Amino acid sequence: MISRRTILIGAGALVVLLVLSAAEIAKTITISDADAKAAFESRKDKYATPEKRDIQQIVFPTEDAAKMAREKLDKGASFLDIAKEQGRSEEDVSLGQVARAGILDPAVAEAAFTTPANSISQPVKGRFGFVLVKVGTINAEQTKPFETVAAEL
Repeated sequence: MISRRTILIGAGALVVLLVLSAAEIAKTITISDADAKAAFESRKDKYATPEKRDIQQIVFPTEDAAKMAREKLDKGASFLDIAKEQGRSEEDVSLGQVARAGILDPAVAEAAFTTPANSISQPVKGRFGFVLVKVGTINAEQTKPFETVAAEL
């Protein structure tokens, strides 16, 4: 809203008060499609949902223990069987659907996001031991199209 008021104060002094709102000023500005698209490209990550993966992990105290578990997996054991041998349940090893940023250990995050869907990584040295990572479903990164966010720009 633009509002203008003229106020006469003593001794013939005159004060003009002009009140502007951002919404009213914005109505007077024209942004080209090229500028809007450039703004979208520079802020694209704001309109993106990162890739998420269904992750399970088992931490082993030694590299040898992790390698032996990996050999059992190669011979047909299930990931859950290996977890149970380690005294863990499915809930204990499941991280759920997580983005890379949701995995605090960089080595484990790298393994989780380079291992293909429905596969198990080789042993990885993590912060808390040696880890096997199982990757389930992968939900790819999604970015809202320019047309759906153009009005926000």
